[in-house]
Amino acid sequence: MTRTLPAWIILLTLLLAACGVAVIVPTCNVEPLDQFPVDSVVIETHGRSYPFKVWVADTVNRRFQGLMYVSRLDADRGMLFLFDLPTRPSMWMKNMAFPIDLLFISADGRIITVARNATPDSTITIQSDDVVTGVIELAGGTATRLHLETGAQISHAHFVRLAKQTLPSPEKSSPLRTARN
Repeated sequence: MTRTLPAWIILLTLLLAACGVAVIVPTCNVEPLDQFPVDSVVIETHGRSYPFKVWVADTVNRRFQGLMYVSRLDADRGMLFLFDLPTRPSMWMKNMAFPIDLLFISADGRIITVARNATPDSTITIQSDDVVTGVIELAGGTATRLHLETGAQISHAHFVRLAKQTLPSPEKSSPLRTARN
């Protein structure tokens, strides 16, 4: 099934891009979720760890599709949107059947914005308070149930890799000097 983009989406995309807002634009068909990569994330907060299995939205098309057309989401499942460069993505709930919580994640894996119970099938955009390199979508109510707040830590290889890339390089060490007897 090939989709043609309505003119209003193209115009909105151009306007948002001109304002410095990252917009995800589809270029192909809907991909079955069983073809998305699957990985694990652990959310650490208040001394507790919560593991989730996530579909990974690591391409433009997968990020655009997200959880659209999915009828339900188990409590231990979610979707992880990955960005190689810090960005400020706009998310919406078009073609969503249920509310979700969105966790916007900084390059070092910290939650910087929590959007709770986003309204299904809404075209109102949801954004982070700052630039991010990842977003996790979980079943609506999860953030409240687990007391997820800004500052909670997300463990995933993507954020470990980005954190290593941003660490300053170590100073050159001087040769060790040993005393001679």
